[in-house]
Amino acid sequence: QIVANVLGYEFKDLDELLEESFGKSVKDYFAEFGEAAFRKAEQQMLFETKESGKTLYALGGGTIVQPENRDFVLQNGIGVYLKLQPETLNERLKFATDRPLLLDADGNRLVDEDRLALITEMLKNRHLFYEKMPIIIEGDALELGQSVDVLTKAIKLKESQKQSNK
Repeated sequence: QIVANVLGYEFKDLDELLEESFGKSVKDYFAEFGEAAFRKAEQQMLFETKESGKTLYALGGGTIVQPENRDFVLQNGIGVYLKLQPETLNERLKFATDRPLLLDADGNRLVDEDRLALITEMLKNRHLFYEKMPIIIEGDALELGQSVDVLTKAIKLKESQKQSNK
């Protein structure tokens, strides 16, 4: 959200838009309808973003796994992958209760070792999709302020390149 503010963009989180549309949390929607229904709704919401102008969207980790979603992001925006090691993600997500794939069957947070194993497996399965994004930022060694600066500069550069290619 800070990056959007610095760029003068509107900021929207795709999961928050979905929760508004569902009238319930992503976690509850997942539990009630399953991942396939969620991914379909997620794709519909993503495609509705096409005419939104200067807006920075935060996407969930599984969004660009679907080829149609990935193609949409690459054709209609500037995809950014903030690359983090599994251990970093595990630390950042250790208290998350809103990520259905990181919960056990009863909806409880996974213990550290299980969460780390799952995150490691998910990154292994998804990294090829993430690596297709035109901006990849190695985020492990960056403090928040540095991340904002690096992301802002990278997005501005990519925007200017897109404009000069038109």
